[in-house]
Amino acid sequence: MDKILGIGKFGCAVADEFSEYPEYRVYKIDDVLSEKGTLSVEKFSSMDEYEDNFEELEAEIYLRSIRKDDHVLIVVEGGSPISGICLRVAQVISEAKVSILYICPDREIISNTQKRDDQIAFNVIQEYGRSGALESIYLAHRPLIETMVGDVAIAEYEKSLCRSLAYVVSMVNYFEHTEPALTTATEISKTARIKTLGISSFGGDREQQMVFLYPLKGAVDMHFLYGVPSVSLEEDPAMFGKIKKHISGFTSEGLSTTYSVFASDLEDPMVFCSVSSDIIQSFPS
Repeated sequence: MDKILGIGKFGCAVADEFSEYPEYRVYKIDDVLSEKGTLSVEKFSSMDEYEDNFEELEAEIYLRSIRKDDHVLIVVEGGSPISGICLRVAQVISEAKVSILYICPDREIISNTQKRDDQIAFNVIQEYGRSGALESIYLAHRPLIETMVGDVAIAEYEKSLCRSLAYVVSMVNYFEHTEPALTTATEISKTARIKTLGISSFGGDREQQMVFLYPLKGAVDMHFLYGVPSVSLEEDPAMFGKIKKHISGFTSEGLSTTYSVFASDLEDPMVFCSVSSDIIQSFPS
């Protein structure tokens, strides 16, 4: 993807983090925006009101710079009434290649109304995406993003979540558009449109367990992206064995497990992962 479109408070905050990467153009839609280059919509109390009062022409004008061949990632968090415009926005830019990053809130600490709104958007967006109307749906769960971030001060909590989520997405996107030094990648089934991402350090002094942003069920494809410092890529004869051993911990019957290895400027080897499923997901238990 090369364009990021945030919807709602958290979606816009994640989109803001992509502004640090010059290869992305960022768009933001919310009901409290006043800054230049954003679209502020009228505030309502329900998803239905947001959807019914969506100004399509206004959105078309704001998003007119999105072209047919662009890859657009819409970022939205469930549980917010403004998520009701998510698919309306996707329809406005339907000629582009559109994916959605849907962040599931922590359902243990939100209201019943937010749970209802999350349930509706979560199911409808997945069904819409599986129909082929979207390129992909990426799922993330707030508690798992928190696991990735670790303990942070309250003042830095939201910023840390947004920064970390944008980092994982941008790194996976970067590697997927970079020529690998070695790969076994194959084309993923076009029906496997529901995805999540993972990250861990690898093969260094601070090797960590893989953290997936969503506990995806029914995975049919798991592609690992290894970013290896150039010196290790050229001089470490044990690196390939480490990669094979790492992948073997995730193999299972019916799951296509592939990898790509890239030279990187990272201090330690890192591994990212893209997991794909062709079934509608349920909420994490």
